Amino acid sequence: MEVPRVDPERIEYLIENGYEPLLFDALMKGFRLTMKHKWAFLGFFMIYLLISLALAGIPLLGQLIATFVVQPFFMAGLIWAYYLIWAGKWREFGNFFDLLRFDVWQRFVGVYVLSTLIFLLVYSPSLFALQKAGIIDWYFSYLEDPFGTEPLDLSVLASGSFVVVWLNLIPIIYLAVGYSFAYYHALFVPEYGIWQCLEKSRQLVTRRWFDFFGYYLAYLVIALVAGLLLTLLAVATSEIMLVSTLVLIVMLVVLFWIGMSVYAGLLVAFAELTGLGREPEQGTADEEVSSEDLV
Repeated sequence: MEVPRVDPERIEYLIENGYEPLLFDALMKGFRLTMKHKWAFLGFFMIYLLISLALAGIPLLGQLIATFVVQPFFMAGLIWAYYLIWAGKWREFGNFFDLLRFDVWQRFVGVYVLSTLIFLLVYSPSLFALQKAGIIDWYFSYLEDPFGTEPLDLSVLASGSFVVVWLNLIPIIYLAVGYSFAYYHALFVPEYGIWQCLEKSRQLVTRRWFDFFGYYLAYLVIALVAGLLLTLLAVATSEIMLVSTLVLIVMLVVLFWIGMSVYAGLLVAFAELTGLGREPEQGTADEEVSSEDLV
């Protein structure tokens, strides 16, 4: 099985001429993709979580590996799995690890590292403002002595220094939404370098930026409503410890599935815009879900 390729000229055409993203349709298809193999995704996440927790025990080096190697690999496996399900080629749990054979996940590491550096650079005015407002010093004092540290004076949130933090959210949110397709470029557009994966995503998404922003807001609202309902149920059953605990576990699992569906919906939107996997191989369609079922 080969990693499919999207023609960069198709991306350029979409950037120049615009498009209709149909993101809310993709949102529902994303949920369907996740729920078709929901336990496999949960299992994959548990592997990622256990590895990250194990690495957390190694000071600095372990945390760096977990952040800049394990997490990008998790993203690569996730997006690849969603493509296989969408194209009707999913076969087994081991498909999550297919990209180890294709040497593609290293591009995810590059995109992740570069995007992190960009966000740190863009966020640097806020870091200086937080330092000037004394919030960073307070934070480290709280980490050293949570019970002996005085509560943060909330009036600082309205101070002149903190205005910089609020204003700095504008470019941060813009880039966070703009880089929505960066990982999909890293996987499916091999002609793009690491910087191009990010920049072409920003250019492509900017054509319909508010549609993508609304897409993320819709998921946020769904997650908040689901979390609120399950929290109320947990509170209502708090006298029965076992039931309350089970409700909380269900809440975490449901919120996880919702979070994963964000990437599934983006995969569907990217595939439908670019023609990725438009013609699945004859006879390989997944009986549970095929690209025809999802269109």
